[in-house]
Amino acid sequence: RASDAGGPYHEILSDICNELQSDYIELFIKTPNNKYNIGELRDKYIINPNSNKIIHKKAYEFIGKLMAMAISSGEALNLNLHPIIWKKILDNEISFEEYKTIDYSFFNSINELEKELKKNDKNSLLDLNFVIKNSNESDIELIKNGKEIEVTQKNLEKYINLSKSMRIDEINAQIEYIKKGLFSAIKKNIIQILTWNQLEEMVCGKINLDIDDFKEHTVYQGYKGDEQIIK
Repeated sequence: RASDAGGPYHEILSDICNELQSDYIELFIKTPNNKYNIGELRDKYIINPNSNKIIHKKAYEFIGKLMAMAISSGEALNLNLHPIIWKKILDNEISFEEYKTIDYSFFNSINELEKELKKNDKNSLLDLNFVIKNSNESDIELIKNGKEIEVTQKNLEKYINLSKSMRIDEINAQIEYIKKGLFSAIKKNIIQILTWNQLEEMVCGKINLDIDDFKEHTVYQGYKGDEQIIK
């Protein structure tokens, strides 16, 4: 039984998207910026880098097919995904600067280490090892036995570069399965001529409502349209 005014089909899609962005499904998670209430784009969801089991891969592929369905049918998905996801689907280059809208604290810490690198103070104590946390706060070794290798002024640049690459590329495997599902229904060369904003709008609809357009396509029943309740 459907309670949505748009009908059962619309309600099912809406429920699917709401569940995908819930705390009890592991596919998408809130950004660290959301968790710590800092930085930009706190309302956005990112892919869970820890979701790499077979069942997760199949789910991401299904999400890609859902996106293809939305593009083909015009039935928008209410997914609130971070821009980096749309950019990666289109194989756009991602700069580390963009990462501050996901995890501002991590972005800041790397900037501080880059300042430390410029000082070239051989006596500075960094108190770090070659391990960092990913967006889901799991420890990731940047090199083999990274937990046992100390970061020094001599290898600090390597640590910084590996840290940046790990966080930028941490969801690449999951993105590939989304692309697999998407491109199984829509040709890749058609999608890749789009900008990331255009792709997001085709899948999720317009974020901002055009009030004039809304008024033009509204039919009033029992009202003339100039009553206070309508205004």
